[in-house]
Amino acid sequence: LYTGQTEKNIVTAAMSAGGRYALVTEAAQGTNMVTVYNTNHNGLYQYNAAKQYVTGVALNDAGNMLCVLSVSAENAVYKSTVQLFSLSSTEPLYKVDFTDELLYQVYFDSNSTIQFLSASRCGKLDADGQLNASYDFGGKKLVKAAYQNGETLLCLEDAVHAAQNNILVLKSDL
Repeated sequence: LYTGQTEKNIVTAAMSAGGRYALVTEAAQGTNMVTVYNTNHNGLYQYNAAKQYVTGVALNDAGNMLCVLSVSAENAVYKSTVQLFSLSSTEPLYKVDFTDELLYQVYFDSNSTIQFLSASRCGKLDADGQLNASYDFGGKKLVKAAYQNGETLLCLEDAVHAAQNNILVLKSDL
């Protein structure tokens, strides 16, 4: 058991299979600081999300790749941004913007492949940040989603016809 304290409020967190963890805390003027810790709880990596609000993070199984999901707004249009980092560099391997689409969650499908979840679809970004798969919810409301061992469980609700509610299990290839 380990207990620790932070000086700033915690926004979100994630843990790798190997025990490393990423902690997102509030920083100055509405931004966030992402810190990755090793299994001895020492900081390994930091990313200052200037002009962004981090809503999600994910670490690959080895804990050496970090995915950061953030939201921002410009000219009354919101934007979700997915960035993939190697812990050996401060520059992202890629940055993908989703204009006018609010992403809720990101997670690693493999060491460098990211799956994302929004209000209207789920999708997969390859190692270069290219969208290589997407599943549209067809206007149904996402009620719950879960990810385990390469499969995504989606619970979708039809606002008009309850008999048309769906439970879907998507394999890693969507």
